[in-house]
Amino acid sequence: LLCEEGDYEVCLIYEIKNDNFLFFDGYNNYKIEFKFSVRNGNTMIFPFDTAAGKELANSSFTENGFYLDLANSHYLTIQVRREVWTKGADGWVKDTRFNRVVADGEQYVEEGIYTITVTNPYTDATTEKVIYVGTNSLFKAHVVTGLSLEEIEAQVAEGATIDESGNIIPLSASI
Repeated sequence: LLCEEGDYEVCLIYEIKNDNFLFFDGYNNYKIEFKFSVRNGNTMIFPFDTAAGKELANSSFTENGFYLDLANSHYLTIQVRREVWTKGADGWVKDTRFNRVVADGEQYVEEGIYTITVTNPYTDATTEKVIYVGTNSLFKAHVVTGLSLEEIEAQVAEGATIDESGNIIPLSASI
């Protein structure tokens, strides 16, 4: 009953019968009223693959895109930032394509690296999740390992490979 987030108001109205006490006969009426709020103390949201329906953990990737299940949290601040990387003459350049508040049920299917930031204004706690949408093995490895694109490219130039899970397999391990 009171497990969901929201604002609640309770009002108890009652009466007490006076039964000829000190020559008083009748009823005394009373009212107790109070308000309270229930808020989510957590900072969790749940990204799900749009095609497979499976939950995506932090540092995941999907080819299909994802949507967010807000778990009926109405008071969290949730931002999604989409970034794309292009290789220029001086190396990799990151460009933010959008950074906006989440709309419930919105799908994120365009290629890019998405950073989801959830903040709880009541606890000041923050959770961040990073998900790559696309098929580029370099970006998969970047999201999975946390290494820079330049570091991954250097390892690949030395003979390392990137497996289907985005892990970097050194040349010595693949022999």
